[in-house]
Amino acid sequence: MTWELQLARMAHAVRYEDLPPELVEHTKTLLLDTLGCALGAVGCPPAKALTRAASSAWPGGGPATLLGSSERASAEVATLLNGTLIRYLDFNDIYEGLEPIHPSENIAAAIACCEEAGAGGKRLVEAIVAGYEAHIRFSRAYAFIKRGLHPVSAAGWVAPLIAGKAWGMDPESIAHGIALSGARTQTLTVISRGDIGMAKATGYAFPSMDGVFAARVAREGFTGPVAAMQWLFDKVQPPQADPSFEVDLDSYRMLGVSLKRFPVQFELQSVVEACVQLAGPLRGRHEQIARIEVGTYRKVIDRAADRSKYEPTTRETADHSLPVCAALALADGRLDAGQFDRDRWKDADIRRLMACTEAHIDDELLQRFPKGRGARVTVTLRDGSTHSRLVEIPEGDHARPLAAAQVQAKFMEQAVCAIGTSRAERVIHEVAALERASSLQPLLSQMGATLH
Repeated sequence: MTWELQLARMAHAVRYEDLPPELVEHTKTLLLDTLGCALGAVGCPPAKALTRAASSAWPGGGPATLLGSSERASAEVATLLNGTLIRYLDFNDIYEGLEPIHPSENIAAAIACCEEAGAGGKRLVEAIVAGYEAHIRFSRAYAFIKRGLHPVSAAGWVAPLIAGKAWGMDPESIAHGIALSGARTQTLTVISRGDIGMAKATGYAFPSMDGVFAARVAREGFTGPVAAMQWLFDKVQPPQADPSFEVDLDSYRMLGVSLKRFPVQFELQSVVEACVQLAGPLRGRHEQIARIEVGTYRKVIDRAADRSKYEPTTRETADHSLPVCAALALADGRLDAGQFDRDRWKDADIRRLMACTEAHIDDELLQRFPKGRGARVTVTLRDGSTHSRLVEIPEGDHARPLAAAQVQAKFMEQAVCAIGTSRAERVIHEVAALERASSLQPLLSQMGATLH
């Protein structure tokens, strides 16, 4: 049996009635967090450009809601545009398998395809769970980066499965959609290296759009190159001799998904938290700072403290920059999307603090948490005095989760500017009662046209 068919059968077997109550609640938490991330990004430059292009290429509306817009579109276009919003702020969830992934990017396809199907809340929960589990299991079995590919390449294999689940397709048809899409949607790592551009926000959304269409044509009897996934494992160098793919439903890996407290790269959450803690004692003394030392991991230094991160030219590079994020958090005592929207990272005081920032490997962190993402920040003033904070596990991590009230507050902070307080509060209510909804319209109607 091919891997495509095994994954398709796993997705087909996901039934709301079989899901543990804590998993359903976790799914709703992830959904609310994701919707907040999307609403907070309404009007962002990549979404504006894509919306203009989509309206020219695919005019005529469709069955799916475009978040923050009065327009409607096909499930494919909604997957692209809403998926871009979900990713843009770098505020969405994180799971660390062999490589870090953002499984909430699958929610764009789940919502669009369920809405097209006229499905209710339970089907949406099933589609989200199926997408998360498939994506996470892929990340636990296969490493894209060491093969020159970006982890968003998983979208080509996962999105058809989500669409097939939402549309009630049989496993064999879903498997053809997976093979058809996966064989043509592998993405180069370059989209998130060096000076990062808008493509970062669309890395998962573009192949997801393709994957939804692949499922659509597979539903019409179109066949794909079955066993494409085995080809990926065998032929892309270095080969993956034994992918150890998990296709059972005896437990749910998505319970290990973490949320973000700050809208920056996941590896910088501890750095920012430590700097926010230091901001109080250092208030009014920023001019006296001589050195900012960040003890962390080699992978963090390689990804977030290379030369391009000291000289960012785009917002996408800035929110992946250790020196930028540390300086903003120390200077302002917070880190939020507004600072990036205002290009605060270009100001002279921030640039001075960035130039004072050094990152090094912290041997103690490596010994205690070899696969962790903690950070130790030490600030030295010109008089020689030092102030230090250690954050071993960032707030929001699945081992240190945000409380329900914190998740709701995070949602409100992102959503109110787009849809207003009353509608944002209504979204919270609708998500909380999702399993009782026979239609998604009461939820999605709150997130259409924005206040702007």
